[in-house]
Amino acid sequence: MFFLSIFTNFAQQRTKKVTIVTKIIISLGSNTFPEQHIEQAICLLRQAFGELMVTRQLWTEPIGMESSCKFLNMLVMVSSARSMQQVQEELKRIEVLCGRKPEDKAKGTVVVDADLLLYNDKRCHLNDWQRDYVKILMAELDASYADFSASNDIV
Repeated sequence: MFFLSIFTNFAQQRTKKVTIVTKIIISLGSNTFPEQHIEQAICLLRQAFGELMVTRQLWTEPIGMESSCKFLNMLVMVSSARSMQQVQEELKRIEVLCGRKPEDKAKGTVVVDADLLLYNDKRCHLNDWQRDYVKILMAELDASYADFSASNDIV
């Protein structure tokens, strides 16, 4: 009986899956009722990914589009076992849930823009990394990352 108990415990440990958790950084922006839509996006991100680390919010001028409305921007860091494609699909789903429509950007309206900037060590949306607000907020995240990095271990 003792041997069976040890064997069962060993077998359970061997079949336990190892999940690798990835560091993910997301850029959020909005120029349409921005405070409301950014808050909604944060709530949806929290539902989708759990614990979040968020930066402060910065107002910026529109880049590459005709709009008189300023953007409210911020960065969000999460940890997840999801694939890069799954994260991107979730971000698009969140944009739609917040009210984003494909035709809005042509009108200068961005209800919510949720872009994947970093997945583990892979940079995405490379042009965004050159924007001042991304540089400023990324430095803030880097300074705070030590407290958050423990969740980037294998679980």
